[in-house]
Amino acid sequence: MKVRRVAEVQGVEIPQPFARLVKVVFAPDRGDVEDLTFITTAIYPGGSTDCRFRDRTELIYVLSGRGVLLCNGQEFCLEPDTAVLVERGDEIQLRNPGPEVLRIVSVYPRPVRACDLYETLLRAVQKTVEEG
Repeated sequence: MKVRRVAEVQGVEIPQPFARLVKVVFAPDRGDVEDLTFITTAIYPGGSTDCRFRDRTELIYVLSGRGVLLCNGQEFCLEPDTAVLVERGDEIQLRNPGPEVLRIVSVYPRPVRACDLYETLLRAVQKTVEEG
């Protein structure tokens, strides 16, 4: 068994325009687990994730706050105790239009390495900034 206190995990602050704090809690390159990746994300008020196609199944669970999920052109409300199963090939974006931080956890049953995830998120910021 492995126990990790999320508050003690060093995360990566993703800059604007997709400002949020992402913490990869368990992942293959963390030496913890081989068969999944567990992530926490804090999307700040007024913030969002980048909009992109998912290359793997992702389970998202809302811990606190309220937000909006855009998936394949449809809009869904997010609130605490909401679970979303995003399938491979879905194009999604999470938005936080409210005044509170939107806190979610994500699980990838087909694991992704922490370093690859962080690189993908930072590359999305760079691409968006360059495209202006």
